[in-house]
Order: sequence, then structure tokens, then C-alpha cells
Amino acid sequence: LEDLLGMQADLASKEAAVGQLKSRYETAKNLEATQKEIKAERAMLALQLQRATEEHEVAQKRAISVISRIFSELYGYAGALVINPTEKGLEISVRLDGDRGKGIKQMSIFAFDVMLSVICAERSLGPSFVIHDSHLFDGVDDRQVATALMVGKRELAAAKCQYFVLLNSDELPEPEDQPDDFDIAGCILDVRLTDASESGGLFGIRFN
Repeated sequence: LEDLLGMQADLASKEAAVGQLKSRYETAKNLEATQKEIKAERAMLALQLQRATEEHEVAQKRAISVISRIFSELYGYAGALVINPTEKGLEISVRLDGDRGKGIKQMSIFAFDVMLSVICAERSLGPSFVIHDSHLFDGVDDRQVATALMVGKRELAAAKCQYFVLLNSDELPEPEDQPDDFDIAGCILDVRLTDASESGGLFGIRFN
């Protein structure tokens, strides 16, 4: 009787182990099937994205032309807007041959922002204004900053958008670095933030 009870206990243990293995096997099969389904769905979505990208070729060419025009004025040669449909989604990047320093990367962001705002305005989309902080121009040559301010104002004004740039007065490009046909001083708003006196600050708060 003791041997029988021992064998029954051993059998129950082995049956439990077999049950766990069967459960893991079924889970693995379901996971593999799910992964195959996900892979097939991703491939289908990538194909649909590729077709959608091709269908909007005119809009892409318009965006590329705006980017190229901006870079031509900033650096004398055109940049490239690269639109690449992948399984993970639409990858969009701005490329410019030559130096990949911080200044050019910042200007790539500037060019993309202006281009996107122009395209949206042409389709009656977006907020109709663009705001750039001074950090966008960190590491950018003063001549490029002055040119960027001129290009941003002109491109967005043509699209009936407002362009705001927040710059400290000591960060404004010097007159000798400004384009001959662009008056930065005439674009400065009368309202200014200053800490020159105790009454200055932002909403009554002074920052050190």
C-alpha cells in the first residue's frame, strides 16, 4: 500500500509537469503564430504606406522644393528632404552635404519647421504662426542666423503666417552680418523683456 501511494504521488507530480509543458508549448505556438501575423501585417502596412507615399508625390516635390530653396539661401547649395516608408512607419530626415556640425543640424530643424508651416498654410492647416527659441540658433554662424531670420520672415509672410523668434539683444547678428535687403531692427517688436530694473521680469518674476 505504501508503494502504491508513493507511485500515485510520483504520477501526480509527473502529470503536473506534463501539464505545465503542454501549457508552455501551446503558449509558444500561439506566440509564434502571433509573431507571424504581426510580421505579415507590418509588411502589408509597409506596402500601403509605400503606395500612399507614391500617391502624394506632388506634395513631396513641393516640400522638397521649399527645403532646397531655404538651404540654397543659407549655404549656397540645396539640401535634401528624404522620405522613406518602412515597416516601422514613415522616416523623414533633412540632409545636407558637407559638414555635419551642430549649426547645420540646427538649421535643418529650422528649414523643416518653415517648410512644414508653409505646406500646412497652403492647405489651410496649422496655427498660422511659428515660434523659434534662441536655442535653435546656438552654434550657428551670425551670417546664417541673419539669413535664417530673413528667409523665415519672407517664406512665412508669403504663406500668410507670423514668425516669432525669441532672442536676447546680445544675440542679434551685427549689422555687417545682416543681408543688405533685410532690416532686423525694423522687425523687433516694441514689447521687450528686461531685467534692467526691479520692475522688469516675466509676469513679475525675476530670473537670476
